[in-house]
Amino acid sequence: MANWGWRPCVLFVFISVLITGCGEDIHNRPTSSPTDLPPITLIVRTPVKIPPTDIGLPIITHNTHPSPLLLTSSPPRHSAPTPSPLHVSTPVCYAQADDSMLCLGSVSNTGDQAVGLIVLQVVVYMDDGQQMAVKRVTLPQTVIAPDSSAPYRALFSRASVEIDRFGGVAVSVLSAEPADAALLADLTFEDVRGEISDGLYRVTGAIRNTGADDLDAVRVVVTVYDEGRRVMGFRAIEIPHVAPDEARIIALNVMPQVGGVNLSHSLHAEAVR
Repeated sequence: MANWGWRPCVLFVFISVLITGCGEDIHNRPTSSPTDLPPITLIVRTPVKIPPTDIGLPIITHNTHPSPLLLTSSPPRHSAPTPSPLHVSTPVCYAQADDSMLCLGSVSNTGDQAVGLIVLQVVVYMDDGQQMAVKRVTLPQTVIAPDSSAPYRALFSRASVEIDRFGGVAVSVLSAEPADAALLADLTFEDVRGEISDGLYRVTGAIRNTGADDLDAVRVVVTVYDEGRRVMGFRAIEIPHVAPDEARIIALNVMPQVGGVNLSHSLHAEAVR
């Protein structure tokens, strides 16, 4: 044992340094403050499907999501003026199964002259007020008669929107022109019925050409509303030709965006002489 000499001293110094190095005070390390996250505005979950659209309109694919999300039914964060006599309703937007977003609304003509060739701009904003996506849309109707309205919709792809960052939506009229009211003449609806069957809102009846001229490209648009007059969906069909005094049977099915509510509908018809 006497031969160890200086070795115990070296070992003692090494252990002392090791203990001192491990004794750092972790309580004095700087800490970061928590970050406030923006609120999420997703509100309602309801079962829904989206109908396909017929001739002349953009195609909306079927939605198989069991519980899509109602994103907004309140006025947008940013408003945009629209030229008189058109009034654009604030749309209601829905998240879809593929993370795209569908917005539905209507345009009303409060003037005394028919208006057509209407182009809208729909702008989606993030929850911090920054612009997220922009889309230009046209209407399924060529013309809106005085004291009448037409539906519109804007579908935003998954790549263009972030559902979790949705903050609001605003719509404005980019262009509109006086329209030929003759497009609306000599067409009447007969024996029209609207009923809900198997989750679909079904409209049946007939459309008659009451004039003396042949009518081509007769377009019929049915719009379905809830109790608050919000657009729940719409469908359009086109009949190639209707002769004078001829009546053609119509049957249109609309899949409302929200189920379990009281629904009503409106019908629009126009044609080329």
